[in-house]
Amino acid sequence: WRVSSRRFAHVGKRISALTMSAGSAPVASARAITLNLIAMGLGSGLLTMPWGVAGASVLNSVLLLAIVLAMNFWTITILVRACEQWQVFDLGSLLNKLPGRLGTCLQGLVNVTVWGSQLLVLIGYTTVIRDSSYDLMPEQTFLRNKWLLTFLTGVIMIPLSSLDQAYLSFTSTLAILANTYLIMLLVAYIVVPDMQPDIGDEAVLEPRCFFSIGANSWSGIVCMFSLLMYTIIIQMAIPPMYKELAGRSPCKFQRCVLVAFLCLFVIFSTVMVGGYVTWGSKVNSNILNALPTDMWGNAARFGMVLCLVGCYPLNVKPMVAPCAREKHDEHVDFIESKTAPLLQQPGAFARQVSETFARQVSETAPIESKPGAFARQVSVDAEGMRYDTSLPLCLIVATSTFLSLWATNLGSLNAMNGAIQVIGYGGFIPGAAGLYLLGS
Repeated sequence: WRVSSRRFAHVGKRISALTMSAGSAPVASARAITLNLIAMGLGSGLLTMPWGVAGASVLNSVLLLAIVLAMNFWTITILVRACEQWQVFDLGSLLNKLPGRLGTCLQGLVNVTVWGSQLLVLIGYTTVIRDSSYDLMPEQTFLRNKWLLTFLTGVIMIPLSSLDQAYLSFTSTLAILANTYLIMLLVAYIVVPDMQPDIGDEAVLEPRCFFSIGANSWSGIVCMFSLLMYTIIIQMAIPPMYKELAGRSPCKFQRCVLVAFLCLFVIFSTVMVGGYVTWGSKVNSNILNALPTDMWGNAARFGMVLCLVGCYPLNVKPMVAPCAREKHDEHVDFIESKTAPLLQQPGAFARQVSETFARQVSETAPIESKPGAFARQVSVDAEGMRYDTSLPLCLIVATSTFLSLWATNLGSLNAMNGAIQVIGYGGFIPGAAGLYLLGS
């Protein structure tokens, strides 16, 4: 009995330390999470929207935007409910809860999908930052070198990508302000004749297509759908983002997503329509390359550089999330599988032991110690159980930086990535989570 009691107390101490350590992790307010959700949609995909409208027509593009936002809101809701129920906060670990060997196999497959698609996202971001910075550099300066600018981009991204969600809300605010300026500039090009860029008489006289349906328009509609899905799909970042929400609950996070998607609808509609109406069917696949090199155009380029600098770390987090799991998770699961009642819900025994030890802590902590001092001490003891994500983070940034040296066509890159993400993030992953992890 004494040996069993000591083992019980030892297991309870480890599990309670895990609970207290998780509670001491940085949290982000609902406002910060909402800003980060908006910033996630304001990446390089937004810059290709006018190019997509040129092939799909204005009305079709706006309708597709509403459909894509509704689809992603639904699938995000499924993932958040599954994360809350199973208390895991990356897609690989979530699908690992699927029954039988299916979960183990899919965990590796999902991680590879996340890393592959997110790597393409980071390549696109680095490409836009490099090209925009190149246009901003004065002539005859050593900084006007794309290889050097690519290297500097990677160096800056490494420390920024290690920040928590609460601190990234500041960069997300900059991203929203930069896109607000781009919207105002595109509207000014349409409303103020003196500000319109020189696009040639042929482009000016060309009629704009506001609605088109038929055999010739299907390819443009499919391409636009792929671009929108690439830009708006943020499911890979949802679990780690939901984990850091203060006082998290599925309903609270759904409100954040709803507000963010309403803002994205207004931003996307204005940019895609304004860019297409201004430049017509010959619009560049990167709208920044079509802007004139005057004060207004360069200000938009500088703002979008800040925007993508703020979005870049948010897209690194889902790639390093599988490497941030605690080492003792497997040990706790083993103890619980051997001792918990068979009909008890997964995790219930661990929570029961944690609560028991927490009550013992409150009874045995020194009276003269400050409130929370003993809990902080236990939390500090458990911090060493975490995996270090510095090396994976550096490798991810270095790889995307190196590969971006050969990226030139942003539209084709985003369309290809969008097709990959539709299959995984928009269909298979939330479908498997909803069928197997949320059923009765």
